[in-house]
Amino acid sequence: MPADLDEMPDEASLATVEHDAERIHLGLERLTIEQRELMVLYFLEDLSTQEVALVLNIPLGTVKSRLHHARRALEQILTQMEARDER
Repeated sequence: MPADLDEMPDEASLATVEHDAERIHLGLERLTIEQRELMVLYFLEDLSTQEVALVLNIPLGTVKSRLHHARRALEQILTQMEARDER
């Protein structure tokens, strides 16, 4: 709990965080299973790239390459979602 009440997030901030989290989860659902699995292990489970390589039994370089492409794919998905929301 924050030590100072001024540090507590207001309702609008919490709503924004919840909205962003929902959008990211929706974006993750649109990735391929391979990309989603990698993103979940790396970002949500907080595994290192080396740990992800061990879990998935793939080379470290492959993890890094797939992670790069998955990030770009998620970014494109989120950008498309945002563009649709603005209409």
